[in-house]
Amino acid sequence: MDIKPSLELLEKYSEELSEFCQVDEFNVKEKQMKAPLIKHLFVGRLIRHKMLGGKLRSEKEKLINKLAEKAIKESPVKLDTRKIAEAANKSDLVVDISDQIYYNSQIIEYLEKVERILSSFTYDVKNIVEIMKLETT
Repeated sequence: MDIKPSLELLEKYSEELSEFCQVDEFNVKEKQMKAPLIKHLFVGRLIRHKMLGGKLRSEKEKLINKLAEKAIKESPVKLDTRKIAEAANKSDLVVDISDQIYYNSQIIEYLEKVERILSSFTYDVKNIVEIMKLETT
C-alpha cells in the first residue's frame, strides 16, 4: 500500500485542527460557538475509521481463508494449516490489507488524541474569556 494517501489525510486533519484551534480576541466567540460542530466532525471521523478498521480486518481474514482453501484444494499432499496461513499472510494482497490496517490504526490513534484536545478546548476558551474580562476591568 502506498503510504501517501494516509499521510495526506493525516495532514489534512492536522491542518483543520490547527486552523480551528487558533484563537484570538476577535474570533473567540466564533470558535466557542463552533466547538461542538468541530468535536462532532472529528468524532465522526474517528468512528468511520474504526468501522473501516473492522472492515479491513474482516477482509484480511476472508482473504487468508480463501487463499488457504485454494492451497488445500490444489495440493496433492496434506499441508499443515499453520504453514498455509503463514504463506497466505505473505501474499501481496494480504500484505497490502495489513498495511492499510496499520495506517488506519495510526489515524485512529491520532483522532483519539484530537478528541482529548478538543475536550479541553472548551476549558481553554473559557480561560481566555476570563483573561479578557480581567484585562477589561
